[in-house]
Amino acid sequence: QASSLTLDFDLAQFTYDATTNNVTPTVVQFTDTSRDQQAELHGAVTGVYSDHIEIESDHHAKTLTINVAAGTVVYDEATRSSTNTTDGIEVGDYVEVYGDYETSTSSISAASVRIDDDAQGGSYGADNDSYYEVEGVVVSYDGSVLVLDVREANFLPGADTLSISGVSSASFPAGIAAELSAGQWLEINGQWDGQTFSANYVQIEGGLTTQERESHEYSDAYQEVEGIISSVDTSTQTVVVTVSNSDDGVYAAGASVTINYSAAWLSSSAEACLVEGSYIEAKGAAISDVLEAKRVKFEGACGSFSGYTYVDDSADERSDHGSSGSDDSVNGGADDGASGSSDDSVSDNSNHDNFDELYGDVDHEAKGIIVALTDTQLTLQLSKVEGFNPGATTVVVDITNAWYEDGSFVTLALNRFIKVEGYWDGAVLVARKVEFD
Repeated sequence: QASSLTLDFDLAQFTYDATTNNVTPTVVQFTDTSRDQQAELHGAVTGVYSDHIEIESDHHAKTLTINVAAGTVVYDEATRSSTNTTDGIEVGDYVEVYGDYETSTSSISAASVRIDDDAQGGSYGADNDSYYEVEGVVVSYDGSVLVLDVREANFLPGADTLSISGVSSASFPAGIAAELSAGQWLEINGQWDGQTFSANYVQIEGGLTTQERESHEYSDAYQEVEGIISSVDTSTQTVVVTVSNSDDGVYAAGASVTINYSAAWLSSSAEACLVEGSYIEAKGAAISDVLEAKRVKFEGACGSFSGYTYVDDSADERSDHGSSGSDDSVNGGADDGASGSSDDSVSDNSNHDNFDELYGDVDHEAKGIIVALTDTQLTLQLSKVEGFNPGATTVVVDITNAWYEDGSFVTLALNRFIKVEGYWDGAVLVARKVEFD
């Protein structure tokens, strides 16, 4: 019957058949009918006006109107600066837009507009040899070939990881080749012929530009800090974070660190989420006692974890979960072993098999902050649950038979943000896997 409903593509659960070149999507229906029709798109700017721009989208037949208002963040990669106007946008710029889509007018009320740049002053376009883009986490780099765990791409790589050549001779808008290491997030532009990818531009998230590197104040290498905001000063655009984790343990867990976000790109949200109780990940240059952030990523809820998002997809049977879980266990063990963590970090396949025998192929997930921890259990302050409803803002997790990805048991700590996959027995979430962000 005629009614309103909200559907979302669960991209992480798409399956690809290399034989037929077919992609099978997974679609989830949300019960929240108040959700806006939000869109993310890319395209070249064809017109610039005081309150809007027009673009030719890569995947849209019509010219689209992008409305820019006081709440819109316009970020220019070339200058690494943000505004709320169209003043810095020029015809020919290649932009990424995110906002609310109105089908009747082919327009978008933009939440953010990002101007891509090739570090030489020219904008990306469909005819540029660096039109292909891929983002992800570094698995390894031997000085010649970089292996990337692909998280986003504007083409179909055909596998979860991608081997990328030409990195040593590529341009680095942010960071340098000598700083490349496993675990970093990269944005790479280059050439893709359907089989191989060659890099032209490599950007390390949170890395320093040449100008910043040559300046005295940015003489220190970048750092990564995760934690909960304890106080906010909007006049100086700084926040104080209680640290839960930091790059190479530079900041001790529980320490307070001041983060300056005045020049930062705010990922996944707006400045309104910089409030007490928000869990953030900040990347930038450590200068004296302040982290000069270049990127701030929000995890979970916006503000305190007083509520959580519940996604009921229990009817969506993910038949390949068991096999993918087996693959993840191998990858997880290899990654952890390579990083030099303890034996606890290596996946225990016997525990994994026992879990399947006891609980079957289940798919219950929870994300949140650790607020209590023992040798066998932990308690999560929830930001999101999927496949079950605990009926409370916290959940007890049994970690007796869990295996770990991107960490180990010893990596667990209070105020750490984690993702748990397992089986909800009505009182306790029995963990199959614990994943660190």
